Amino acid sequence: MKKVLGKGPARADVVIVGEAPGEEEESQGAPFVGPSGWLLDQVLREVGIRRSECYLTNVCKYRPPGNDIEKWLTSKKKVGIKNDWPCINGRYASEEVQEGIAELYDEVAGRQPKIIIGLGNTALWAFTGEWGIQSWRGSEITLQADYVGPLQGTAFVPTIHPASVLRSWETRAHLTHDLAQRVQRRLVRGIAKEPQWEFNYKPNFVEVLDFLEEVEDRGTAAVDVETSRGRIVCVGLGVSATRAMCIPLIKENYRLYWEEDTYIELGERIRRVLRKIRIIGQNFNYDASYFKDNFGLTLRVHHDTKIAQNVLFPGTPAKLGFLASMYCDWHSYWKEDARDWQNLRDFEGLFRYNCRDVCATYEIAQAQARKLASAKLEAQFRERMRYNGYVFDMQERGVIRGEMETAQLEAEVENACKAREVVVFEKAGHEINLASPKQVAEVLYKDLECRKPLKAGAGGTSDEALIQVAKWHPKHAEMCTAILEWRSLASVRNNFLRAQLDPDGMLRCSFNTTGTETFRLTSSGNNFGRGCNLLNISSGKRKEGSSFRLPNFRRAIVPPSGYTIFDCDLARADLQVVVWEADDADLKCKLRAGVDIHTENAKDIFGTVSPTPEQRERGKTFVHLTNYGGGARTCAVAVGCTVKEAEVAQRRWLAAHPGILEWHKRTREALERNRTVANKFGYRMVFFDRVDDAMFRAALAWVPQSTIAIVASHIHMRMEDLCGAQIQVQMYDSVMGIYPTVDENVILPKLFEATQVPIPYPDPLIISMGLKTSTKSWGACEERKWPLKNAA
Repeated sequence: MKKVLGKGPARADVVIVGEAPGEEEESQGAPFVGPSGWLLDQVLREVGIRRSECYLTNVCKYRPPGNDIEKWLTSKKKVGIKNDWPCINGRYASEEVQEGIAELYDEVAGRQPKIIIGLGNTALWAFTGEWGIQSWRGSEITLQADYVGPLQGTAFVPTIHPASVLRSWETRAHLTHDLAQRVQRRLVRGIAKEPQWEFNYKPNFVEVLDFLEEVEDRGTAAVDVETSRGRIVCVGLGVSATRAMCIPLIKENYRLYWEEDTYIELGERIRRVLRKIRIIGQNFNYDASYFKDNFGLTLRVHHDTKIAQNVLFPGTPAKLGFLASMYCDWHSYWKEDARDWQNLRDFEGLFRYNCRDVCATYEIAQAQARKLASAKLEAQFRERMRYNGYVFDMQERGVIRGEMETAQLEAEVENACKAREVVVFEKAGHEINLASPKQVAEVLYKDLECRKPLKAGAGGTSDEALIQVAKWHPKHAEMCTAILEWRSLASVRNNFLRAQLDPDGMLRCSFNTTGTETFRLTSSGNNFGRGCNLLNISSGKRKEGSSFRLPNFRRAIVPPSGYTIFDCDLARADLQVVVWEADDADLKCKLRAGVDIHTENAKDIFGTVSPTPEQRERGKTFVHLTNYGGGARTCAVAVGCTVKEAEVAQRRWLAAHPGILEWHKRTREALERNRTVANKFGYRMVFFDRVDDAMFRAALAWVPQSTIAIVASHIHMRMEDLCGAQIQVQMYDSVMGIYPTVDENVILPKLFEATQVPIPYPDPLIISMGLKTSTKSWGACEERKWPLKNAA
């Protein structure tokens, strides 16, 4: 093995420490000269740091087997004991790593650095004993550990290793930010020290009242709760980036922190103040659900930092720790995000942690407000904040899962599951537990000697693995299909039909307004461990390419007595947005005329006046892929033709509709200019990955998807504002809710009016919305026409 020593000036303000040399470094005998070094040089130049003035080295001076440092450095006790490696800072280290550590601190100290940059987990561990670079990156740490010897008191900034960036290019922006804001900025302005925190997390009653009065006078505060076992443990209030109070409500053994009379009075004071002030929060609908449950208090947040991040940079991380690393003037990782703490022991530590949370939230919000203004996204942010209130009301409203309907579906699913068990047991020759991956794997790969997929998740029993086994072994396809269908049935039964109801008998979920980069809602069980995802309840439709049909589970969702359920969905929504983006007069005319657009498109593609049903379906798939940037080879595979035939068809389609090609051209130019695309509502998507075909296709898809999600949110709000409908579920392109049946003649015209949301193209687009209603259940909704007097 060749030892690769550090390289650089004898004295250096910046010392950069990596993990271990790679193949190129070993060959040239110098650190950071391979692909990682090339990327590091590029980023250093961008932020104004000269590599020639930095000293570069590695924790380990030898190249590990397969460039995998975990072969020499591991947290696995068995591996460490087997190799007789000592445990250093919680990890077992080989002789090669031990040698590097023994030399490292004096080697670095000899350069008298102002700042040490640690690239990756190994460097983070070597200087701090911590692990988890994605959490710790961007932290400004003053080295304190005894083992760093002469480096005590030196500034240390851990960040992502360039080799990791090469694997996940979107993280390049994080590396660049850390070197610019935490290193170069500090070299110019001076090394930062931890702020002088003004935390009061053990207040007496008088101090709490005084602070609440101050908060009320200020009119704005960051608010955060810590929770455990469904109860609020403490309430944090932050009035600046460094000043906060944590008001404890529960202490050790889950007893009340205050005397009962004091607790009641304190609750009233908190209610009064929070009703009056502008609240800053992080994912505040979570906190709001606890205030509603524990205090009967309905709150609206003025600035939610997670929503602001979703508007500024859709699709990027939005946990508080990450936002603090990007927006706070000084940052050092302090937290593990948890929705609900279990088995609390260190209450005092949690109270201090709560103060850090609200101070970070306050500072992040101030920085985001400036960035929203400079990006001209303030109107979009305020719109999403307004919608967030409707989403909270929707999740608190919940739905009714009918007892009789649920029992009927349970029986239906039970029979369907048993039918598939019979198929599997007959093929296997004995009964097995289909919920056991181990037993399924034994039957497939041991008893039946099936070929096991190389990348087989869940021990070779993942859905993808079973589909592959069915293709390789047609005689066992029926059994694999039966297992897959059994899983689908059992999953919906367990997660929906058997989901726990709230104490009032309602089925609720948690809706997330920031769950996707396209502004679609996501859903999960509620914050108290009950309920389920209400967005994936099957309507009984067959999946494309499959003959299997789940039961119509929506039959279990019923309206209250005297109410009607309505279900409205946007017709051909994505396609219409694409047509308006392309400004294609011919396709606009066809869509407005209500013709079968897929048949008309098949005429253009296949050059025929009477496409067959099979050509219609192939044309539908072909147009979709072509519109969204798919190449001839992709289209050929999808529709079952030759690449040459696909090339001819694409030329014919794009020649007939050149606006599609112009839209593609505009999108590519926007990506090459600033990696940003926008929809007609002014929302934007910034891409941080490489500009390539994959990014291009993602950008094309984002425009219609985000547009439709915004339209649906507008319709949701208008329906409640204009006619008082109670929305229960808002999906990507549909809205489900209830209204009093006796008021139908008054409500339906207003409901129709609420659906008329124009997309602000030069030629405004209003996507028509269908209507289905039922007094029985969501699953029983039947199509009907909007009242004729409103159709005009």
